[in-house]
Amino acid sequence: MGPHDTEGRTERYPELHAALLETAKAWNTQPQTWLLGGSCGLLLQGVELQQAPRDIDIYADVAAAKELHRSAPGKCLMSLQWTRQDRMLLC
Repeated sequence: MGPHDTEGRTERYPELHAALLETAKAWNTQPQTWLLGGSCGLLLQGVELQQAPRDIDIYADVAAAKELHRSAPGKCLMSLQWTRQDRMLLC
């Protein structure tokens, strides 16, 4: 597996892989900067997880989060949330 072979890292979790791919495709042309965090971010970095990720944590600054939230693909289960670093956490 190469250093950028994310499919190889998510192939055990087909629903997660599909959701991450859909999100990346939807936001690929957006000018906003965002970061994948939490267990999904760890998984893509090659960290061995004890259990499958249960959610997708996306971080962005306030202005970017509002725009990305409007164009988020799929089903959003949570609303925007503040973090301690004055950043927004998207669903």
